[in-house]
Amino acid sequence: MHGNRRYIPYLLFLALIIIVGTVSTAVPRSMSVEYIEGIEFCIVNQHLVTAYTTILWLVWTVYMAMVWLLRNIRSSFNEFREMATSLFLIVACTVFNQTLLYTVPRLPTSLRWRLALVSVDQITANYIWWLIMFKPLSNCLFRHNEYLTEWRDKMTFDGLRAQYGVGVTDTEMSSQSNTLVYDQASPKSVDPDPSYTESTRIAIDQLASYPMLNQHRLSTTLEPKWNASDRTKFQAELNALRHSNSHARGFERRRSEPYTGASADDAVYAAHAHEQRSRQRMLEQRVFSHCDS
Repeated sequence: MHGNRRYIPYLLFLALIIIVGTVSTAVPRSMSVEYIEGIEFCIVNQHLVTAYTTILWLVWTVYMAMVWLLRNIRSSFNEFREMATSLFLIVACTVFNQTLLYTVPRLPTSLRWRLALVSVDQITANYIWWLIMFKPLSNCLFRHNEYLTEWRDKMTFDGLRAQYGVGVTDTEMSSQSNTLVYDQASPKSVDPDPSYTESTRIAIDQLASYPMLNQHRLSTTLEPKWNASDRTKFQAELNALRHSNSHARGFERRRSEPYTGASADDAVYAAHAHEQRSRQRMLEQRVFSHCDS
């Protein structure tokens, strides 16, 4: 969400809390929670319990939808596994709470069940926090430099290195790449269609620059194929991508992660990383798929 629309979820939850709190306070005690001083005992109206649990399940349903919609975001910011696990724990904890509320007739008077209820709630809440924070905290404390390097590499492979200003050589590499892209383009090459998304334009330029910058680093199995390929056909394909929406749509369907939106300098950085040779081969295959298309 962009602009003021990003405040909508917060406003909805705030409105829900205000409505529930106001109604619970305004209704008679017999319809909500009644405290008996003589025996220090609370009596909860079952209709109120049902209303609260219904609202709670509506909230968890929205949470489920949000987790599902965020499952395919770039790996640098993807916490789908952690969020899915936390959702499972929350649902399990809610089921446990509601089972006790509806099946244990004298729950407030049972010390054993109250301890079980509080223990499950506390363990679940703390485990969810540590589930998300344990790995970054432990890595920052005990292997700070290695973890920082891994994070930069992940940002690079997600195409976010230049966007977030990670590293000091991106500008130089980008300048090099762009020079090669446009200096070696054919005279008939045209500027990208202005209706293209930025990631599409960047990915097209990335394809154009990669073989020029990395021809001497091609894998053994792919080097003969590149040398025997029709360079004119490859350039014609790039030009078609630059000015044809139909070609671009097909290109967007064919391109694969982790280079969806990567810049040319990110591609070079990834290709030169010795420990990431498999990623270089992925990019080479994309280049050759356009040579042969």
